[in-house]
Amino acid sequence: MMLEKYDVIGKTYGVTRHADPRIVERIIELLHLSRGSTVVDVGAGTGNYSFELANYGYQVVAVEPSLTMRQQGKTHRNLT
Repeated sequence: MMLEKYDVIGKTYGVTRHADPRIVERIIELLHLSRGSTVVDVGAGTGNYSFELANYGYQVVAVEPSLTMRQQGKTHRNLT
């Protein structure tokens, strides 16, 4: 089961994985949304990209089934 896999391999994602600024810029470019728009990040993992999108002024809803991954997420006023 995928959930169990990320509960095991995702234990250090919060420390070892980071959002690539080039990918963040490309996501924003492709979204064509104004700041303040709501974005849903399905399979958000630890929320690195959700957090960066929140920094750019988007309202982000991060959806992640793995408790291990969710527990490593950062908080942001634009991120739920």
